[in-house]
Amino acid sequence: MRHGVAQAINAGDLMLMLPFLAVDHFEDLDDGVRWRLARALARHSASTVRGQSEELALLTSGQLSRARYRRAVEGKTGSLFALPVEGAALLAGRSAEDAQALGERFTALGVLFQLQDDVVDLYGDKGRGHRGSDLEEGKVSALVLAHLERVPEDSEWLLALLEAPRDVTGVEAVEEAIQRFRESGALADVLDEIRSIGASIAEDKLLQEEPALAAVANQVCRLALHPIAHLLS
Repeated sequence: MRHGVAQAINAGDLMLMLPFLAVDHFEDLDDGVRWRLARALARHSASTVRGQSEELALLTSGQLSRARYRRAVEGKTGSLFALPVEGAALLAGRSAEDAQALGERFTALGVLFQLQDDVVDLYGDKGRGHRGSDLEEGKVSALVLAHLERVPEDSEWLLALLEAPRDVTGVEAVEEAIQRFRESGALADVLDEIRSIGASIAEDKLLQEEPALAAVANQVCRLALHPIAHLLS
């Protein structure tokens, strides 16, 4: 780290504040809309941090569950998808309630994106040079949780793999996990969940009332799923 931990914290604090200054720089914007934008920004920023914190605590908490994973992902990833849509709706003159409802549809897109990212790490190419980076980093993925639901007796093996130092986790251990997740049905379960979310987005009645926004959602969905299209076909 070039400038040290203290300066990294300062940089993070500054980046949290800059978006609020950007909102203040909008010209000819009603103060009420400006306030609603700032409120949405604060809400989603807090949700993102909570989600990231919950994800980091999944392994150490000893409470591995898909419900906790989903809550973490909705926060850390879903909020990043929802905020731009909610903000655009507010700028377009929609009420705070309607704008939030539209944004929430894109929270599901964030979850879909995170699920495919978990799958790509083991069954695709993230561009990191090799597979299994998430396992090496000790991340609790959707595949990990789906496998533990199906094969709870693998808990000791899988937790030991996740808790091992990165430089200790070898290619053979990653390949074993890839095989076990496929054979147990964990991969199929996560792919089914991805399909289900994609279908719910395509069939969402509120989005259907907003054709332009529905087109954006469907295009984002297609782009997100492209890296795992070979698994979904």
